[in-house]
Amino acid sequence: MEGLLTAAAEFGPLWLLVFAAVFLLWHFGTKLMEIYASKVEAQIKNEAEREKRKREEALARIEHDREMAEIKGQMAEQMHEANVLMSALKTLMESVVASNEVLHEDLKASQAGSQQMQSDMKDVKQKVDLIYAKEI
Repeated sequence: MEGLLTAAAEFGPLWLLVFAAVFLLWHFGTKLMEIYASKVEAQIKNEAEREKRKREEALARIEHDREMAEIKGQMAEQMHEANVLMSALKTLMESVVASNEVLHEDLKASQAGSQQMQSDMKDVKQKVDLIYAKEI
């Protein structure tokens, strides 16, 4: 210890200035290291949060795409069912039209038959009236 003090006495007040400078450098160096470490921790934390958010967004996109695929599948199924229904309705309408045409032709034939019958009944009535008129 005496050797240190003698060496210090040789340098005079300069050794005190060097010691103070080294102490200040060490003190500020540790503070800077703490600040740097906290910034690095904050960056790591921000990066972890960013990655978490990216994963959540990717999962949300996947879920949205899955839901859209299901909706599109349901729409395609409904369109197919609607097409089948429309085809059945078209067939039914064609059947109704054909049936109406047949009924219309039957009605025409029936009307023609009724007119013929009416004409025959007029002839019969005229003959009966003629016979009745001869007898009176």
